[in-house]
Amino acid sequence: MKSFLKKRISKINVPATPLELLSRPGGHERRLREIYGDEAAYRGIGPVFDKPLVIVGFTNRSGSNLLVDYVRQAGRANGGGEYLNHDVLEAKQEEHGFKCFPDYLRHLQKTQCKPGQSLMLKASWDQLAMLVRLNVPAMFPAVTVLHTHRNDLLAQAVSYSIALQTGRWTSLQDKSEVEPDFEFDKILSAIESFQKANLLIDLICRTHGFLRFQISYEIETRSPEAVGRMLRRAGLAQPDWQPGPPKLKKQRDARNAAFETRFLEQFRGVCGSA
Repeated sequence: MKSFLKKRISKINVPATPLELLSRPGGHERRLREIYGDEAAYRGIGPVFDKPLVIVGFTNRSGSNLLVDYVRQAGRANGGGEYLNHDVLEAKQEEHGFKCFPDYLRHLQKTQCKPGQSLMLKASWDQLAMLVRLNVPAMFPAVTVLHTHRNDLLAQAVSYSIALQTGRWTSLQDKSEVEPDFEFDKILSAIESFQKANLLIDLICRTHGFLRFQISYEIETRSPEAVGRMLRRAGLAQPDWQPGPPKLKKQRDARNAAFETRFLEQFRGVCGSA
C-alpha cells in the first residue's frame, strides 16, 4: 500500500509557484480580454463611484456564500454574485452589448445596489489580480476585501471534491443522485491549491493597499456575532447591527467525515514509520 501511494503522489504534476501563477492571466481574464480588447481596462481619471468596492475574496467551499448572505443582511453593500466568471459575463454581454468592461461594472452597480450601497463582487485570487491589471480599483474611492478562508483545509478539500462530482454547491440546490467517489490525489491537490490561493489574496491586498478583513468558515458557522464585529470594523454594518439566521445551511454529513478519515489513513501510510 505504502509504495503504491508513493508512486501515485510522485505522478502529481509539480504545481506552479505563487509568482508564476500571479504573472499570467487566468481563464476568466483571457476571455474578458477577448470580448473587450482595448476596452477591457478602465482608462479614466478619478473614481466613477462614490462608495468603496467590496470584494469577497474566496476559495471554493470557504464559506463565501454565507458571508455574502451576512453582508447583504447588514445593508451597506449588495450584489455578491460571481459576476466575474466568464460565462456570467458572456451572458450579460450578449444581453446588453456593453461597449467596455467598466460599463459592465456600472450596470452591476445600477441593477444590484440601492442608492448609497457599495457594489460587492466575489473574486478568486486570479480574478482579484485581473481587477488590478484592468485598473478597476481606480473606479472606486477605496477597496475593501473580505477574505473568507477555512482553517481545516482537509475538510475544505473533501467538500470541494464532493461538490465537483455532485454539482451541489449550496444547500439551496436540490439533492444530487450522484454518489461521489473518494479521490485521494484530487483532495491533496486541492489542499495545495487553497493554500496558495489564500497566500496570493493576502499578497495582492498588501501590495495594493486594499483593506483586508479575514474571517474563517469555522467562525462564520459557529459565531455569527463575530461576523457582525468584523463587518462593523469594515464599515459595512451599523454599530448595533447583529446578523440574523442565514438562508444557507451546512452540507457536511457522515460521508465528508468518512472521506477525511480515509485520506488521513492513506496519508499515514505514505509518511511511514520508524
